[in-house]
Amino acid sequence: AVALAEHISGSVEIFCEEMTRKAKQLGAEDTVFGSPNGLDSHLTDAEHHSTAYDMALITAYALRNDKFREIIAQPEITIADMSGNHSCHVTNTDRFLKEYDGAIGVKTGYTNKAGHCFVGAAEREDVLLISAVLGSGWGDAGKQKKWTDTKALMEYGFANFKHSEVLKKDDIFGEVKVLNSPTERVETVLAEGYTILLSEEEKESLQIEAKLQQEIKAPVEKGQKLGTAVLFLGEEKLAEIDLLAQEEARPFTLAEWMRRLAENWLCWRKF
Repeated sequence: AVALAEHISGSVEIFCEEMTRKAKQLGAEDTVFGSPNGLDSHLTDAEHHSTAYDMALITAYALRNDKFREIIAQPEITIADMSGNHSCHVTNTDRFLKEYDGAIGVKTGYTNKAGHCFVGAAEREDVLLISAVLGSGWGDAGKQKKWTDTKALMEYGFANFKHSEVLKKDDIFGEVKVLNSPTERVETVLAEGYTILLSEEEKESLQIEAKLQQEIKAPVEKGQKLGTAVLFLGEEKLAEIDLLAQEEARPFTLAEWMRRLAENWLCWRKF
């Protein structure tokens, strides 16, 4: 890790600054890297730190990389030098790979200050879960507990969270008044659907808010954007999807305008 840091950034310090900056871009709000390998650094404990949430967030990003996935899933590998005269056999210390159905990694960790830690990932059918346990303990008891803690979290996740299609493409979602057209109102439909991993309890917290124009002048093209549908989980905004005109609305022809003026004039005379 140190060699890679020096090769990429020129120094460990600059590399750690770049790691910290990248983590923040991903949404990690409480992470500062003081070393490229996670070991204790020259920084203070307050400076060199992270959280379980941030570790899971960073892992989710890393799992998008196919090569990363391939590496973390290797149970063992023999590495040879450039000449081929020397080799080293390396065994992955991630017991999770062998002990849990669907496990795909990710990384064990231990320091005297942090204790036993593990970030894990497992995939079953179409559900991918990530867990992070930090400070599971010290000594043999702590070493064992990080595995039992991780398995317990995974079992809970697979038992309680399922993919839910909460919004479907082309579903009707409100209407907009059309001015100067034989078509008085145009219904709107969702431009795309939205599927998310949710528990049954979270489904009850879903709220959908439609932001539509009150009225629009003709012509209106089919598929024209007339607003948005915003999906919330509690107060957290999950998605914003365009609402499109389901059909076109042409303007009045000259003859229709003349007829409409005549009808209005007759109504005014009767009044």
